[in-house]
Amino acid sequence: MTLETPAARARTAGDRGIPLSPAQQAALAPERLGRSAAANLFTALEFPAACAPSVVERAAVLSARHEILRTVYPDDRRAPYGRVESDSTVAVEVVEIGETGLAAAIMADAGHRFDTVRQPPIRLRLYRLGAKAVLSVALHPVAGDDRSLELLVAELFSDAPAVSVRQYREFAAEQTKQLAAAGESLAYWTQRLTGLPEQLLRAGERPE
Repeated sequence: MTLETPAARARTAGDRGIPLSPAQQAALAPERLGRSAAANLFTALEFPAACAPSVVERAAVLSARHEILRTVYPDDRRAPYGRVESDSTVAVEVVEIGETGLAAAIMADAGHRFDTVRQPPIRLRLYRLGAKAVLSVALHPVAGDDRSLELLVAELFSDAPAVSVRQYREFAAEQTKQLAAAGESLAYWTQRLTGLPEQLLRAGERPE
């Protein structure tokens, strides 16, 4: 008998591929079909610079607790899926900056384009401005919603001990089963969509 460590479980899940929820598939659709970037979830917070080291430390803990933050989404035309990267961590990029350049940097962070095929769906940048610091958090919608972003930020600034959390893929699996058991509703749309082409939108670059 062998004991399966969390890292081993993550590798196993990643090798298998994690099915995506309908919301995740919808979040990836603009990029995979229209090649246009999805709108990020974003926030920026100002706090005393003395708190910066603890925020950087908690970011690494964050990715260990929430595997969706270290999940990539291979560009597979057959069926979309996620793959957990067991050795990936959420790194905070620390930047020394002046007040005059801060606003432009924050705007650029909000519009950051994620490479969801190869990179984690979250980006953290810490700007140091003397006695204060500003943390920008950009989250791709495939990995969360507004409430998720609030909870992640709360974890970054909380001194409470970490507790076990339920992983999103568990919820996604349950939701898929519920949708499959929807009966008449599912049968109705299956019948209506039968025979339609798999891709309705033409892939390619669109004007800004």
